[in-house]
Amino acid sequence: MLTRIPILIIICCIALASTQVLGQIIDVRNAQDTGTGSLRAAIEKVNQGQGNVIRFNIAGTGPHTITLQTALPTIRRKVSILGTTQYGYDHTNDKPAIILDGRNLGQNTAGIKIDADNCQIEGLAIVNCGKQYGRGYGISTSADYTVITECLIGVLPNEIVAGNSDGVYLGGKFSGVFNNTISGNTKHGILIYGDLNEVTDNRIGTNQAGSTAIPNRVGIRISGNNNIIGKSGKPNILAGNEIYGVIAIPYVRNGQQIGGRNNKIQYNYVGTNNQSNNNATLGQTMGVALQGLTRGNRISYNVVANNHVGISVHGDNATALSTDNLVFHNKIGTDLTGQQARGNSIGIYVYQATDIVIGSGTYGYQGGNLISSNQVGIKLGIRAQKIQVSQNLIGTQADGQSELGNQEEGILCEGCMDTKIDGNTIAYNQTGVGMMKSNVTGIFPRGNKLSNNYMFMNAQGVDLNQDGITTNDVDDPDETANRSQNFPELTQAEYSTLTRTLELDYSVPTLPTNAAYPLTIEYYLSDGNRQGKTWLGADVYLAGDAKQTKTALILPFGNMTISAGDKIVALATDADGNTSEFSEEVTVTTAGDPNLTVTGVYPYQC
Repeated sequence: MLTRIPILIIICCIALASTQVLGQIIDVRNAQDTGTGSLRAAIEKVNQGQGNVIRFNIAGTGPHTITLQTALPTIRRKVSILGTTQYGYDHTNDKPAIILDGRNLGQNTAGIKIDADNCQIEGLAIVNCGKQYGRGYGISTSADYTVITECLIGVLPNEIVAGNSDGVYLGGKFSGVFNNTISGNTKHGILIYGDLNEVTDNRIGTNQAGSTAIPNRVGIRISGNNNIIGKSGKPNILAGNEIYGVIAIPYVRNGQQIGGRNNKIQYNYVGTNNQSNNNATLGQTMGVALQGLTRGNRISYNVVANNHVGISVHGDNATALSTDNLVFHNKIGTDLTGQQARGNSIGIYVYQATDIVIGSGTYGYQGGNLISSNQVGIKLGIRAQKIQVSQNLIGTQADGQSELGNQEEGILCEGCMDTKIDGNTIAYNQTGVGMMKSNVTGIFPRGNKLSNNYMFMNAQGVDLNQDGITTNDVDDPDETANRSQNFPELTQAEYSTLTRTLELDYSVPTLPTNAAYPLTIEYYLSDGNRQGKTWLGADVYLAGDAKQTKTALILPFGNMTISAGDKIVALATDADGNTSEFSEEVTVTTAGDPNLTVTGVYPYQC
């Protein structure tokens, strides 16, 4: 189960921490590393209890660079360090006039290190910390209620890259990183090992305008729990980074994977920004990733574009599966409007994972994803088990009708098992749903059930073996994808105006020894290209019916017109969840009024 996080408590605590209460003020009057009037001396006074606000009053407009020869004292009492007080700070564009340069610091040190709760760092540029050693931090805090805002971390005010090893380390709780530019760092922009922290309204991997890439190797790494990355009205731009925009991944302690759970990654621009131009140069290898034994994370309301993989969810191996994560209400491969193509190579990639919901699922969250204009919309790889793909738009624009297809498969199942694909609109793709043997393990997909989808205008609706339409074989003795379940063979379709039923004659040439009976047969109005555009109803085909013609009486649901000349197609799904390709079409004849409108309760609005 996904854990419900006390978000209001988190926000309130961070808000309290960020409230500035002026106390005894200590002025920094020069850019020297040591001595009277220096930042070092000011922090020493704070630690001695002589003040709790450090402001800057250095002569001249700056920017002024403080080049540290040794690490500053660790902050051990509550303090606000306010770079915004320095004359020359650009309040319009949030450009600092104070630069803290840590190029001379040793390994595993920080430009600013905090061990006291309720501290605030505002309006500084912090650069070059730990860069030459491969380990070090611009700002490092192990305390709670730290607020970092309006800073440049890893880049100078003139946009010259001066990266730290890691930009920000959050090891405590209830801290906030708000409205910063954190870019150009050689490892992570933000490294989060603590819990219940919030990161919003930042540019991570770009310049301050969000228009040009200034890569971190990784934008954000989350190894803690219950953290919030982005929120409505205050998205982060997570773009232009080398590998990941954001990754949730546990850390290992005593052989156990710890953390990476119940985090929310939401409302962000990932691999793009909020501008209307293409932003292709802002893409990353992976936009959002959940890796290892991650559980209960939510990825929602993001715009994920231009990356190689938009969203990746995967464990480390067969025994460390990612589980119980939810991906919903994202735009993946489009712009914010859902009308323009901004494709990833793969929109969503899931493997070595179980009980992942893509769209709406059993947790009660409503809202599918828009997954369009990618090369492949969704790829379900090896050891992808019990994945639910429900109520998504795959290959259309946000209106669910206009064309914005994925270039290859809308959904590709490669070795996945027990997947449920239902209630989706899947259109304009080369293949709506394709399945194939995994090249890694040689495992064929099994138990992948398609039901109640709205499929049209794909070059092919369902392709079980990436070989085009598969002809039914005698008795169906296959061991390929979904056992190459034979499709129903429809011989007659007649609509009766007297009984308001659709009478369908069909058979399935599958022996009970070659499939798990009973079979469920679903009927659809065809789009005219052997795909099910509108779900009509279902019938049960028992083992005793095998290879025999059966008549099904279907009462079509919804406000639809059944007319002479309409085409009907069907899918067969065995009791283990193996669904066939679409059947050949059969043409409707009618008895009585050929244009009767049937009304009823339509259970699925695609």
